[in-house]
Amino acid sequence: MGLPLPKYGILAFMMSIIEMYSHIVLRCLVIAPFAYCGASCVPIDNGDAPINTDPSDSDTATDTEPVDTEEEADFCNSDAYAAFLAAVPHVFNNADAPYLGNSVDPMVVITGFSYFRCPHCHNAAVLLDELMADPEYAAHVAYYFRHYSLSMTPGSIGYSSHLAAYAAHMQGKFWYLHDWMFSQYDEALGQYTYKIEDVFRVAADGGLDMGVFDADYNSDAGVAQLVFDKAEGKDAGMTGTPSLFVNGVKIKPWRNTPKVVDCLLEDSYFNAHNGE
Repeated sequence: MGLPLPKYGILAFMMSIIEMYSHIVLRCLVIAPFAYCGASCVPIDNGDAPINTDPSDSDTATDTEPVDTEEEADFCNSDAYAAFLAAVPHVFNNADAPYLGNSVDPMVVITGFSYFRCPHCHNAAVLLDELMADPEYAAHVAYYFRHYSLSMTPGSIGYSSHLAAYAAHMQGKFWYLHDWMFSQYDEALGQYTYKIEDVFRVAADGGLDMGVFDADYNSDAGVAQLVFDKAEGKDAGMTGTPSLFVNGVKIKPWRNTPKVVDCLLEDSYFNAHNGE
């Protein structure tokens, strides 16, 4: 079959031209190929080069910061939660997005934008997988995955990874490929180790119809989905990945997502039982 590269559809060509010229300006303004804003990957696309992290903004630095035990013990009464409640929510169109949990009548909706080559997105995926694996959360929370490929260059591994995930979703196997790709992050190397050929091999091993998979991978519909998701993320004020929104409000830092969800579920239970 050869190297499975997506075709250059009209949407993909237009996006690559636009990003090509915008990156010329960006590269004149920054030294590193990727910059970091907190614990997130900022969308300065230089293809698939390794990401350079600033130790002061790394996951390790964030995780070892002193914990405010008072706020940690009562997050629901914190200024951070009050700001969340006061924020104006963004309305997302999650109709065609892969989801986990209760999509029928959820009390809480998490909309997560992620990039399959972003180290911090691996950490966010672990956090969300653990959250949604709990039956209590799965019964009351819906988590929707949205594509935010920092690279929109046809043929690049990041862009191709998202097209492959879209193709898997068309056969109901999105989470199978999602979990595998994020599992390929090597913390010691600080980067992902898989190639797109590996993704196709894993898809075949997982029982996907590879004729259908290849057609969806190369489809204009897949390109359109990636473009649509990224546009929604930008409209919602995204500056990097991962970005997690709870009931339409962006959570900063994204690691606070479980705390916000807990508070919302507690409030919902309280209201449903009239405070009893």
